Amino acid sequence: MRSKIKFLCLCMFIFTACGKEQESGSKVQGNSLPPKRIELTNLDNFKSSAVGKWSVAGNVFADRLKNHHLEAKAGTGILVNLPGEDVSKGEHLFSNFEHGDIDLELEFMMPKGSNSGIYLQGRYEVQLFDSWLKDSLSYSDAGGIYRGAGEAFKGNAPDRNASKAPGLWQQLKIRFRAPKFDGSGKKIANARFEEVYLNGVLIHNGIEVSEPTLAAAFEDEKARGPLMLQGDHGPVAFRNISYKAYTGERIALKEMRYEIYDGMYKIDIDSLPEMQATITGTTDTLSGKFSHEDDLFVIEGAMEAPRSGEYMFELMAGGPAWLYINAQQVTDNRGTRDYEDGHYGVVKLKEGENKFRIIYQNYDESLALAYEGPGIPWTALNTPNSARHWPKAGRMIYEAKNAPVLQRGFMMHKGKKNTSAVTVGLPVGLNYAYDHNNNSPLNAWYGTFLDIGEMWIERGESQLAKPYGAAVEFSGKPTVAILENPGSLWPATDRQEVYSEQGYRLNENGLPVFYYQLNNISIEDYLYPSDEYFSNINGASALVRNIRLRLNQTEEKVYLLLGSGSSIELLPNGVYALDDKSYYIENLDAGEAKPFIRQSGGEAELILPVVSGENGSASVSYSIIW
Repeated sequence: MRSKIKFLCLCMFIFTACGKEQESGSKVQGNSLPPKRIELTNLDNFKSSAVGKWSVAGNVFADRLKNHHLEAKAGTGILVNLPGEDVSKGEHLFSNFEHGDIDLELEFMMPKGSNSGIYLQGRYEVQLFDSWLKDSLSYSDAGGIYRGAGEAFKGNAPDRNASKAPGLWQQLKIRFRAPKFDGSGKKIANARFEEVYLNGVLIHNGIEVSEPTLAAAFEDEKARGPLMLQGDHGPVAFRNISYKAYTGERIALKEMRYEIYDGMYKIDIDSLPEMQATITGTTDTLSGKFSHEDDLFVIEGAMEAPRSGEYMFELMAGGPAWLYINAQQVTDNRGTRDYEDGHYGVVKLKEGENKFRIIYQNYDESLALAYEGPGIPWTALNTPNSARHWPKAGRMIYEAKNAPVLQRGFMMHKGKKNTSAVTVGLPVGLNYAYDHNNNSPLNAWYGTFLDIGEMWIERGESQLAKPYGAAVEFSGKPTVAILENPGSLWPATDRQEVYSEQGYRLNENGLPVFYYQLNNISIEDYLYPSDEYFSNINGASALVRNIRLRLNQTEEKVYLLLGSGSSIELLPNGVYALDDKSYYIENLDAGEAKPFIRQSGGEAELILPVVSGENGSASVSYSIIW
C-alpha cells in the first residue's frame, strides 16, 4: 500500500508541476551566470606603477587613416593607453587579482598600425594588432597566440582574419586553462587556450602552450598570476572587461536512488494509474539509461556543493522532465522531446548537502543535466552516454572564386532567423546579405563567402547560410519610408504589404541590382565593392551602396534610413560611426540633402531627407566600412 501511495503522490507532484509554470529560485537572465566586471571608474583595480601612461576616459576616437592616432575624452568606462611618441617607453598594466583557469571577455580598439597584447597570468599572450584586411596571417596578427620565449612553442596564427577596421570596437572572448602542478610543484599539464573568439569568430580551438610568451612579465610558470595588458608597443583602448575565474572544486552527487515505472503517462490527475515501481535501485552515477523508452524515470539524491551561492542548471531531455532542488522547482523542459533544447534555472545552494529530484518521462532516451556555480565552469553531472546528440553539421565552405555568386538561404539576424535573405559573395573577399522583403542589407563580412553545412546535413532543416567571417549587422529595417514629419516613427520591418517587389537583375559585372516600389516611387538599390585597394591585400576595403529613386512627382516626404543602432557619432574627421562604433559610413554623396541623427524607439537613427533633382529623381551613395 505504501508503494501505491508514494506513486500517487509522485503523479500528483508531476501534475502540479505541469498545471502551472513554476518560478526558479532566481530570475534567469540568459543561459549563463553573470561574470565579474572590472570597473573602469578609476585605476583602483590595477597596480599603480603604470599610472600616467594609462588612464580612464568616457570616449575615444581613432582616425582609421592615421598611424597610432588615439584621442580620449574625459569620463569613465574606457581604459586607455597613450604611451606617447616613443611607444617603447610605455608601461604594462597588471590587474590586482590573480587567476588560474579563467573565461575572459573584453572589447578593444586598435588605432592604425598599433600593437598590444593580453597576457594571461602575465605569461601567455593573445596578440592585439591592426590586422585589418590582411590576407596572410601569423601568430603576430590580431588574435594570434604569440610564440614562446624558447623553442618549445612556435606560436599559433588565427584560423582566419576576423579583425575590424582601426578605430572600431572589437570583441575578444578567451577560455584559458592554467598549467597544472602536482604536490611537489612539478608541472603535469601545460597551459591551454580552449577557445578564442575574435568578433564572434572562433579563431583558436584547443591550443596547448608549453612555455611563457617571448617578453612575458615572468619567465617561470605558476598556477596563478595577474592579467597583464601590454603598453609598450602602441596606443590601445579597452572596455567592458569581465571574467569568470575558476577553481578545481565541483559538485559531488551521492546517496542516489531511482525508480522506474513501466509505461507512458498522460499528465492528467483523473487517469493516473495506481501501481508500484517496476524497478528500483541505487546508483553512484546520473544516467537516464537506467530506464527504457516509454518508461517514467525518477532519480533523487544529494548534491554536495563546495560553497554557498547561486548555481545555474541546464536540463535537456527527450521527453517531459523536471528538476527540483531542496523541494523547489528549478526548471522544467516544458514537455518537449527535443533533447538538445536547453532549459535553465537558477537556485541558491548552501555549502554541503542539497537534496535533488529529477522526474523524466522517457520518450527519446536522452537525459542531460549540467550546471555552473561560483568558481565552477559549466560541468555535466550526467554520464556521457545518458545524452543523445544530433549530428552536427560539418563545415561546407562555399567560395566566390572567379565571379560573383548569389545564394538563397536563411540567415540569422539579431538573434532571429531571417527567411528572406539573398547572400552575395564577391571574389575580392567582400560579402553581404540582403533582405528582399524589407529591401535593406542585413549584414556584411570580409573574407570567404559562406559555410553552408547546415543547408546540407541530413535534410538541411535549418537552411542556415552562415557568414564565414566576422559579420557586422545592420538594422535590417526598411531603407525608404514616407514620414509625416522628421520625427515620425520609422516603419516596422516585414512590410510586404507596402512594398511592391520587382526582383533584381544582374548587371554587366554579375552583381545584383534590387528593384522595388513604395507607392508610386520607384527605387533601385545597388551594392558593390569599392575600387580602393591596399598593397598587402587583394580585396576591396568598403562596400559601396548606391540608391536611386524616381519620385514621379510625388508630394510625399520621402526619407532614407542610412543606419541605426545603440549610438551614432559624427566623428571629427567627418565620418559617421554607427551602432556604438561597430562600423563606419563614409563618402556620403546626397547632393543638397543633409543627414541628421535622431533618437527614436530606443535607438539612434541616421536619417536622410530625399531631395529630388529637376528630373524628379534622386541618387544617394555612401561607403560602409567595418
